[in-house]
Amino acid sequence: MAIICKLEGRIIFPTNQTIRIDESISGQFDIVVVLAGEYFFNTIDGATPALLQFIEDEINTGPLVDTYDVTMNDDAEGSDGKITFQRTGTDAFTITWTSAVELREALGFTGVSTSTPSASHSSGYQPHPLFLPNCARGDVKAGEPTASTQEFGAPSKDFTFAIAPSGQSTGYGYEETFGDTLRFKTLKGYKTGKNFERTGRAYESLESFWREVFAEGLDFRFHPDRSNDALWFPLVVSNPQTFEPSPHVEDWWGQEALFAIGFEVVKYVP
Repeated sequence: MAIICKLEGRIIFPTNQTIRIDESISGQFDIVVVLAGEYFFNTIDGATPALLQFIEDEINTGPLVDTYDVTMNDDAEGSDGKITFQRTGTDAFTITWTSAVELREALGFTGVSTSTPSASHSSGYQPHPLFLPNCARGDVKAGEPTASTQEFGAPSKDFTFAIAPSGQSTGYGYEETFGDTLRFKTLKGYKTGKNFERTGRAYESLESFWREVFAEGLDFRFHPDRSNDALWFPLVVSNPQTFEPSPHVEDWWGQEALFAIGFEVVKYVP
């Protein structure tokens, strides 16, 4: 089975995001504050923390009786990407998004609170910006990297070379860059276009990711193997202007139709 990648976009909170966790039996509660700033779901990038780990750590350092896990279902080919708050014990709890509209929507939850106490709560739809394709990347120029010590893509250099009539020559260029093609050849319709997203699976399409990340000129994190959060490469799309997938069969459209679409990407350097 081919290794399938995932794309993880940058999450930006303009203000602090506050949630409340209430335990039903113990009566304990905890106020968790996610500070305003930039995050990735699972990637730690310098000063940019992993959002899910940050929330989990904040909950588990508070006054609640038991411990909690905050995870994303994104490892396997058919994973739906949904977020789960899971308590390790048997007590039930609720989550109230007291002042966290942006956080709630980014994680895929709806409503003011999870009003019914439970030992776990899962998001209603996929968190975003996140893309989990149903097929492997195609037309790879330099092979998929398997370690962080390897480079992503093929090397290139923007180099200018001039020769005078006398025969003297000179040249100059920028630093070496690495680029590749982010192309998917057999995307299902529901993983391609926003209009084809399945019921209860909002934000699962590449078009949704394109609108939030590519079209805004933002960088993203490319994981060659979606089951390995530790291996990732910072990329940016160099030609994001148009989202125009090509159907495999003319006039075959819909959730189960197959599409191909690709973008040129380069290694992002802040």
